[in-house]
Amino acid sequence: MKGAGAIKKLYFRVVKDSAFRFYVGFLFSTLSTAVFTGYNLLLAVIYRSAWNVSIGVYYAVLTFLRADVLLREGKSLKQRLSEEKKRERREKFLPRQCRLLFVADIALIAPIALLVLEKKQVVYSAIAAISVAAYTVYKVVLLMRGFFGTKEKNSLKTSFFHNINLIDTSVSVLTLQYTLIMTFGEGIKGTMFTLCAFSSFVIWTVIVFFSVRMQIAVIRTEKNSGRQS
Repeated sequence: MKGAGAIKKLYFRVVKDSAFRFYVGFLFSTLSTAVFTGYNLLLAVIYRSAWNVSIGVYYAVLTFLRADVLLREGKSLKQRLSEEKKRERREKFLPRQCRLLFVADIALIAPIALLVLEKKQVVYSAIAAISVAAYTVYKVVLLMRGFFGTKEKNSLKTSFFHNINLIDTSVSVLTLQYTLIMTFGEGIKGTMFTLCAFSSFVIWTVIVFFSVRMQIAVIRTEKNSGRQS
C-alpha cells in the first residue's frame, strides 16, 4: 500500500509540477544516453570498430554533463528552493557546464573524422541498425515533446536543457547515418564520401553554433547579475 501511495504521489507531482515533470523527462533522456554509451562500447568490442569507441567516448562525456545537470537540479528540487535561489545556483554552475559542452563538441571531432575517412568495412547486424534507428526516433520524439510542451521557453535553464537534447539528437542522426551505410551500403566511398563529409560538417557546425549561443547567453546573464549587484 505504501508503494502504491508513493507512486500515486509521484504521478500527481509530475502532472501538476511543470519543473519536476521537465526534470523527470530529462532524467529518462539521460538514462537512455547512458545505455546508448554502453551499447556503442559493446559494438566496438563485437565489431572491433574504432568508430564505435570514439562515439562511445563522446556519449560518455555527454552523459557526464547530463548527470551533473541532473544532480544540481535535483538538489534544488529536493530542497524546494525559491525560483530566485534556483536561478542563482544555476548561474553559478552553468559556466562550467557550458565549458564541458565544448569538451563534448571537441570529442565529436574524432568520430566525425573516422566516419568520413573510415576504410575498414564494418558490417553491422540488422539488429544493431534497428536499435540505433529506434534510439534516434526516441530522441527526436523527446526533443519535439520537450520543445513544444514546455511553457517557460525563454528561461536559461530551459534553453540549456533543450540545447543538450538537440545535440544528443543530432549526434544520434549522425550515428544512424554511419550504421545504415555500413550495414546496407557499400561503405563510405564515391558520392557517399561527399555526402558523409557534407552532412557531418553541417551537423557539427549546428552543434557548435548552439554551444556558442548558450555560452553567450551565460556571459550576458553574468554581466547583468554583476550590474545588478
